[in-house]
Amino acid sequence: MVTNPPITVPQIVCATNKTITCVAGWTFDPPTVPGGGTCCTNLTLTILSTITNSSCCHTAVVTRAWHAIDCCSNSLDCTQRVTVVDTNTGPVVNCASNKTVLCGTAWTFNPPVGADTCCGTNVAVSILDTVTNGCAITRRWVVTKDCYPVDANCTNGCITGASVCTQIVTLIDTNKPTIICPTNIIFLTCSTNTPIMWSLSATDACSSVTVTSSPPSGASFNRDTTNTVLVVATDACGNTNSCSFLVIVRRPTLNIVLAGGTNAVVLSWADGGILQDATNVLGPWTDRPLVTSPYTNAITTARRFYRLRCP
Repeated sequence: MVTNPPITVPQIVCATNKTITCVAGWTFDPPTVPGGGTCCTNLTLTILSTITNSSCCHTAVVTRAWHAIDCCSNSLDCTQRVTVVDTNTGPVVNCASNKTVLCGTAWTFNPPVGADTCCGTNVAVSILDTVTNGCAITRRWVVTKDCYPVDANCTNGCITGASVCTQIVTLIDTNKPTIICPTNIIFLTCSTNTPIMWSLSATDACSSVTVTSSPPSGASFNRDTTNTVLVVATDACGNTNSCSFLVIVRRPTLNIVLAGGTNAVVLSWADGGILQDATNVLGPWTDRPLVTSPYTNAITTARRFYRLRCP
């Protein structure tokens, strides 16, 4: 008697989910028929979808779905979820060296170049700050893997997954700044200790310029004095240039012109003076405290003299 073995149906088994470190060369595990069967053991696999739930190169969950069918028409849908994690502390960064450039020549900073085991060259390079101190200009960059949040100032040593690079560019500048010196100032007033203002200006081809004067603008000056003001311009590299001008403070003068077509005269003067008149050049002189400049005198046959006094 011949006995036929019982017919067994193969079982399709889905692979379990897994977690891997971020390295090159991983693959999904497709469904299998581990024990075989009396019908057949071959599987036909169709990939239904592959979905990544993160755009970050260093960490993601990737899910693949299959439809598996054997030659006995047994079928099953399987999925496997692969979690990719990153155990590295940060990208490998090559920072540019400090450099010296000649003032007036074109130059740029050299940003760092970063690479990572997980992300390759897909790393983010961001400028943190640029600080000028004299002729030295310092720029800092932070290099991160994508999707890592970054402390804007890196006050806490930045974060895991980030590196900081610094480059200092030093300018060579031996030229003095160009200074625009004020012209001499003549100020007419009856007052004493009069504050007088002026403007200062200077330029430099390579850096910022600080301009000061001694005494400073707004200082007070006595009447009937001639004062020298020294102006000094200093660029960021320590080069200086200087000039000077005069501040001359005098009593106001009386200007007299003939009124056209008449015997009258028009008198004008700076504010602060009091007009006086007399019929004799030796006096006596009489104040006209209510008269303001300009003043046109009345026509008279008598000879009249005018002068200005300070109170």
